[in-house]
Amino acid sequence: MHAKLPVALIAYITHDERGVLLIHRQGTDKWDGMWGFPGGRLDVSESITEWIIREVREEVGIEVERDWLTAPLIVNHHDKGGERIYAIFRIDQFQGEPYNAEPEYCRAVQWFPLSALPSPLTPQVEIVLAALREGKSYWEWGFDE
Repeated sequence: MHAKLPVALIAYITHDERGVLLIHRQGTDKWDGMWGFPGGRLDVSESITEWIIREVREEVGIEVERDWLTAPLIVNHHDKGGERIYAIFRIDQFQGEPYNAEPEYCRAVQWFPLSALPSPLTPQVEIVLAALREGKSYWEWGFDE
């Protein structure tokens, strides 16, 4: 039987002097009160690059050009909730100043140095940071457990 895996897309937005951009979640089905990366699910008939451009505009109010995107990190994640695929885009070139563009789903948008991340963090933050530390373009997470 073939698997039908959900695809989630994650925006890892960085700035040399400010660190990494996180959102403080609220009003969502999962992870309320936790800090995480902007992201979401791919809409039907939407390309991945269209998604990342739309999602960062909707969630944190910044503009990203298609030519500024690099190849995403792909993570195949497995846990007690099931299995999913993450496409993680590192975004270090953008226009505008990030702000909370979805206050119904987000309490705050804030820059953090990697050495001083807030708590609690969504599981995706741990997965993304571990994969980036490993320097891989594809990674499997949670299959050994």
